Amino acid sequence: MIDRVHELTSQYRAKGVILDANLLMLLLVGSYDRARIPSFKRTKRYIEDDYDILRLIIGPFKKFVTTPAILVEISNLTGAIDSHFDAPFFDLFREYVQNAYEVYIPSVELMEISEWLEYGLTDVGIIQAARQHEYLIITDDMRLHALLELAGMDVIGFSNVRGYIYD
Repeated sequence: MIDRVHELTSQYRAKGVILDANLLMLLLVGSYDRARIPSFKRTKRYIEDDYDILRLIIGPFKKFVTTPAILVEISNLTGAIDSHFDAPFFDLFREYVQNAYEVYIPSVELMEISEWLEYGLTDVGIIQAARQHEYLIITDDMRLHALLELAGMDVIGFSNVRGYIYD
């Protein structure tokens, strides 16, 4: 498991990586205040050590990729007036967006892909961005992970890594 993660991070280090919304939220909340990871509604399934694992996995990457749909999910999940976060959190979010490479694929194009009905625009957008530009995807969504593997795409399942480390 760890050898495969190392192989994929080495292979895609310069090309880029896409984090799904769950993991991007973990990264942002952990970067803001690790202690809030288990108490924030959208990251409470994680522990502080998960943030460290994620940081280790993404450490080698030079290019972070996102999509408009992922960013909208983060914005909606945190809420601009959520009392859990203040201006410094949103500054971190803004900095991530400024430094990430945002891939835009029109929704009308994504809706031409049959899987969009089952997986939604966000996941189909992630898949298409990775296909078109050869990015690695790191996800904690087991359904998305399974779809990516069936499609023969490179993916790191964060839950699998966690399970391997904690067992």
